[in-house]
Amino acid sequence: MYNKKVAVVGVGNTLMGDEGIGILVLHELEKKTYSGDIEFIDAGTGFFNIVSELRSFEKVIIIDAVHGGQEAGTVYRFEIDDIEGKRDSAVSLHNFGVLESIQLERLVAKLPEDIVFYGIEPQNIELSMEISPVVKRKVNYVVQKIIDELRESGIEVVG
Repeated sequence: MYNKKVAVVGVGNTLMGDEGIGILVLHELEKKTYSGDIEFIDAGTGFFNIVSELRSFEKVIIIDAVHGGQEAGTVYRFEIDDIEGKRDSAVSLHNFGVLESIQLERLVAKLPEDIVFYGIEPQNIELSMEISPVVKRKVNYVVQKIIDELRESGIEVVG
């Protein structure tokens, strides 16, 4: 099986409650050992600062809190093609979002075609270092979904 070079990017602000869920999921994924070419990137709230680093990857998985209009704890999975061109797409809670950063970068450079987003609907976005229980309960589910996604790219969990 072909092994893609994959970046897993956590986005969020750990000081703003559920807004930090992307970083929490990223750190849980980092605790495991993988076969293959994988890099974990903690982008914090500055995804636009790291977007150019994604040029060297074949697949990018982005994890973030997402306002999609569903109940808190809802998990979303979508690909870049699912949301590009839709003005009302809520991909990120940040002032300058992930989607806008990707679109701008694509104007000047080639980014991977295979970009996948995992989002979790937040409950509380307020000054706090705590993730709400309803959102925190989804961490293991999202971790497993991303592990499955990695497996499809030829990367296995080995420890």
